[in-house]
Amino acid sequence: MRTRRFRSTYVCHVVPILAGILVAGCAGSTPPAADEAAPTEGIELRVVNSRTQDIFIYVVPVGASEYRLGRVRAAGRENLIIPMRFVELGSFALLAHPDGPGEPLMSREIVVAPTDVIEWRLENNLALSQLRVRRR
Repeated sequence: MRTRRFRSTYVCHVVPILAGILVAGCAGSTPPAADEAAPTEGIELRVVNSRTQDIFIYVVPVGASEYRLGRVRAAGRENLIIPMRFVELGSFALLAHPDGPGEPLMSREIVVAPTDVIEWRLENNLALSQLRVRRR
């Protein structure tokens, strides 16, 4: 009997109080202002896929294994982030691997500064694709 009364009191009184504290704590926090500089996670890679099939994008550091950045849907655009650890290694290449039949495309070796933006336009004939590094 005593255990049942304790549980009932606990559930009816303590749980709502804890829930109220959690909600109040979340409501009191303010999001960062839009003009505050967010910490840099990496280099922005803007990919435009003009192909009729999805493409997987990888970063390939010199002398290391490839690291998958993401997928760009057929006839789609995607902004991906290249982690700073690859930029700090010095140079890297990008690899576009079609989802399905087709040969992958390896970019030239790229050296970037932490504030640069990479734009990569992938054409149906991957050999005609264009890569550009822009300074911010």
